[in-house]
This record gives sequence, structure tokens and C-alpha cells, in this order.
Amino acid sequence: MVKLNIRNENEINIFELVGKLDSSNAQSFKDEFLNQLSADKLKIIINCAQLEFLSSAGIRIFYLASQKIKNFDAKIVFCNANENIQRVFEIIDFNSDFAVYNSLDEALNSLK
Repeated sequence: MVKLNIRNENEINIFELVGKLDSSNAQSFKDEFLNQLSADKLKIIINCAQLEFLSSAGIRIFYLASQKIKNFDAKIVFCNANENIQRVFEIIDFNSDFAVYNSLDEALNSLK
């Protein structure tokens, strides 16, 4: 199960993922996450500090989100990925499509 917590800091929307994002919960997460994206959320950080596992179904959702916000001239960045998730990002060359930062502070500074 994955939980999505959302907060705003200086007009930057921080989406905190808690738990495991896999095929068993990807559809419900996708519906909730994509419904949160709108023209008033132009700067988005996906904080992975409490994300324990990320499957290909979860990764696909972030690419769908990227397509959805393209028309808004918005930006999604990631931070605090654990070692296993970083390894997945490297294998699929995720960093060529999304910025991935080591800390929330780095991600916040990148969007200022």
C-alpha cells in the first residue's frame, strides 16, 4: 500500500510517498495522483524518503504525469530515493527524463 501526503512550501507542491508502490495499488495511486495535478501546481517534488518499493507500474505513472503537466509548463523533480529505488532509476535511465536530488533542500532550491 502507498499513501500520498501533499503539502505546499513557497508555491512548491511536495508529494510525499509512504509505503510500497507496485502493481497491486498502482491504479488507485494513479487516479489519486493524476487528479492532484493541475495548472496551479507548476512545481512538484516527489519526495521518496518513505517510499520502500517502486515497481514499473509506479514508474509509468510518473511518465503519465509528466505528459499531463507538459501543457502547463510545469516541472516534476524527485528527491530522497533510497538505494534500491536509485538503482532502479539508474537501470532505466530515469535521470535523463527527471531530475533526482539527494535531499529535499536540493530539490526545493532547484525549483526556486
